[in-house]
Amino acid sequence: APLPTLEVVELRRNLGAVRLRLGDTAGAVRYTKQALAAGEASLRADHPTMLEVRENLASVLHADGRTDEAIETGWAALVATETKFGSDNAALVGPLINLGVMMMDGGDFDGAKAMLVRAETIGRLEHGRDSLGVADAQTNLALLAWHEGEVDDARAFAERALDTYAQT
Repeated sequence: APLPTLEVVELRRNLGAVRLRLGDTAGAVRYTKQALAAGEASLRADHPTMLEVRENLASVLHADGRTDEAIETGWAALVATETKFGSDNAALVGPLINLGVMMMDGGDFDGAKAMLVRAETIGRLEHGRDSLGVADAQTNLALLAWHEGEVDDARAFAERALDTYAQT
């Protein structure tokens, strides 16, 4: 008997993750796109697995050097997650950080900062000061500040991130 759709989606997504770990970014993109296509055939767009697959696809596209496509896919993942959970839900922290990193790599520092500050704010509201999402946002804000030549800000964000990691 054929596998149920959800199992096919998860299998393809996992194969994409394995290919990425092995350094085969093209294979990771291929399997993750297959996961998305399989899910779109029968799962709701807001199914939790579909939200994860969209975010995974943005990440593997980014790893494959396809920054513009990654950002477009990252936006779609963020919008779908926000539509499902609302604008201040902790489920947004990961997609916001991923999109912020992609935007930073694409040279959109203002857009990246907006995403990362929003991720840090939502993480604090949802989880308090000591959460990994907050620390991840702070780490990336430190990198962004460093790229912009704001050494003191970079140091402050990095110290806050280290303190947050130490508390979790």
